Amino acid sequence: MHVAAGIHPHEAGKVTANWDSELASIVNRPDVLAVGEMGLDYHYDFSDRPSQLRVFRRQLELAVQARKPIVIHCREAHADVMSELRAITGLKGVVFHCFTGTSREAAEILEAGYWLSLTGVVTFKKSNELREVARMLPADRIMLETDSPYLSPEPVRSVRPNEPAHLVHTARRIANERGMNFEELATLSSENTRRYFMLPTS
Repeated sequence: MHVAAGIHPHEAGKVTANWDSELASIVNRPDVLAVGEMGLDYHYDFSDRPSQLRVFRRQLELAVQARKPIVIHCREAHADVMSELRAITGLKGVVFHCFTGTSREAAEILEAGYWLSLTGVVTFKKSNELREVARMLPADRIMLETDSPYLSPEPVRSVRPNEPAHLVHTARRIANERGMNFEELATLSSENTRRYFMLPTS
């Protein structure tokens, strides 16, 4: 088990006066591997957008100071998230977790040198564009996740909650899309994840 720590955009409007110093004390611990998930969510707007931006910007600064990679939450806010990321220097790594955007957005993210992490959504019948993204990912930046307890993949989509064991279905579908065997894709994505989070590689 490993830890990332951050303020989700849904909670940005609820932070207390000293939230950033409290978070800094957490993310600077050696057992915390990344800062996040952080970012912007314009779909639900559970927190007002100025608060989301303010908290996002401060977390980016904390990540630079801690020299740790970040995990991005981005929903219907691609342009603003990319603008904020480009405005700061010194980030150790950027991964857009649970990516479900367009191939054009994916291309922009990849061109910037950032990463994408795919979930069981890639197995859904209507996710043709996301499967296109899976095919276009550079081999050294393929990362998979469950987003548990949500987004169980086919053929266990009706199973709740989602769990890590279901990731094999996501990996198998992406391997098929890329013309790879399952074991090759599983090894590749695992090694990429270890490298991104600066864990020992096998």
